[in-house]
Amino acid sequence: MTGLEIFLALFWGLIWAAFLQFFRLGRFLADKRTWVAVVIGVGGDLAIAFFCVSWDAWSRVAGIVLASSAGIILRSLYNEQNEQDRTRPRLPNKVQWNLDDISDGIYLRMAGTLREMEQRAQASNDWQWIASTALIGRDLETIRRRARDARRGEYEL
Repeated sequence: MTGLEIFLALFWGLIWAAFLQFFRLGRFLADKRTWVAVVIGVGGDLAIAFFCVSWDAWSRVAGIVLASSAGIILRSLYNEQNEQDRTRPRLPNKVQWNLDDISDGIYLRMAGTLREMEQRAQASNDWQWIASTALIGRDLETIRRRARDARRGEYEL
């Protein structure tokens, strides 16, 4: 490899990285259409290689890159097509984790209260209270599960 080849590759990489970082279209490609950003980046590398190696070597490398990338490109196109089905945006992880912690804390406090109620009901042999606390506990777990699903965007209307 000559110094010119390394310089061209370095220059291309820096220009492409700057575009992806500082331009709105670049940020969109990096965030939402990563596969397009990768295809363009590898295409730039192949363009540089075209001028640096023989046609035979370049065509072999380009064929390998094309064949190996077909699957990921098809997968990405398929997922983008189905992206419209996912109408509910997910919360950022930090928000979701905080909500999960709050939900778990409330759940544990309420479950503790229910256990105390159940123990008092058992001590007095009041089976109606025992059944009520069991039903409340089941409902509490259902509410907890549905709230967690909703925060993760996995809920149904």
